[in-house]
Amino acid sequence: MKMNDSCKLPLTAACLFILAIGAPIPSKAGVGGGSGKPNTPYANTDKVNEEDLVKVKAISARCRDATVPFNRPDIPPKVKHLALVAAKGDKIAGELVYKFEGKDEAGKPSSVDFSDVKEFKLIRFQEKDCLLEIVIFPTIAPKDLLEKKPSYSELAANFISSVRLWVQVDTAAGDLAITGEDWDGKREFVAKVRDIKPNTVISVDYGRSKEMRGSGDAIWFATESVIKDPKYPHRLFFAK
Repeated sequence: MKMNDSCKLPLTAACLFILAIGAPIPSKAGVGGGSGKPNTPYANTDKVNEEDLVKVKAISARCRDATVPFNRPDIPPKVKHLALVAAKGDKIAGELVYKFEGKDEAGKPSSVDFSDVKEFKLIRFQEKDCLLEIVIFPTIAPKDLLEKKPSYSELAANFISSVRLWVQVDTAAGDLAITGEDWDGKREFVAKVRDIKPNTVISVDYGRSKEMRGSGDAIWFATESVIKDPKYPHRLFFAK
């Protein structure tokens, strides 16, 4: 499925994201791989089971980070552990949501879990809704990942797609808003979705969670067959 024109989207989180939770990990390699150590949340990547993948995938949805282009210069662009929520003014008024929910261009209810989002773009508003274009990666279920054992290159070539989704931004519960976490992990209001600059690609990254005890970022698909690929881009570089 594909998306239309110009819109604004729901994002979440409110601060700079710190990769290091106990180890000096300054940066990651970009797409194309590198010589750094593969970043994975699994201690034994060759012994990962479906239950492990499902658990980390759920954690991944709750700890995605992004740099969000806002129309207002007073809003910090760095968002840690993004989440969507209904808000009244600048006060959180609803439950946190870690997925994009709405209707596709055919009017069918649809949703995209944050753990499956590679990037997205706000296209345009139409009355109370916003049209989003979302790149989904990887489009593979945990069970199939274990059975097919694809390399990262195979995932990148064959398990990626895009979808256009109409998301309601003006609701009875309040305005759809972005929230994030501060340095201490406290959830805070960041901005309304309407404050996001349209037609700008927003890439999301994998964050770290205490639920995984600092073993690595919540890259749920980082199994043995995936991280062995030299093209695997998520790598750790330790300070000397």
